Amino acid sequence: MATNFVREGDTLEVEAPSGGLTAGHVYSIGNAFGVVLTNTASGANAILKTGGVWDIAKTNAASMSMAVGANVHWDNSGKAATTSATSNVKIGVCLAVVSNTDTTVRVRLNPSM
Repeated sequence: MATNFVREGDTLEVEAPSGGLTAGHVYSIGNAFGVVLTNTASGANAILKTGGVWDIAKTNAASMSMAVGANVHWDNSGKAATTSATSNVKIGVCLAVVSNTDTTVRVRLNPSM
């Protein structure tokens, strides 16, 4: 039997940054990301869910619509999902058509690496 198994890999534990983290928001650190499961104070350990299907806040730019299967990226400075790959981490794919006036996008998270 293997003796080097640590745990299932669908969560990530990180130290919350200054200002803390809010449950339900995406948090990224480098190329790792996930949805924060509980409100977490600055300096405390936060648990991020790195997979599953989530409704995530999106950018409301006039041209920001998405088709099913479109790549979804996380704009960490704007704290919103976007289609722009420029300086943003890819977090998953869109699972429902999104118009430019929608405030959320349904995303299947790709487990972070």
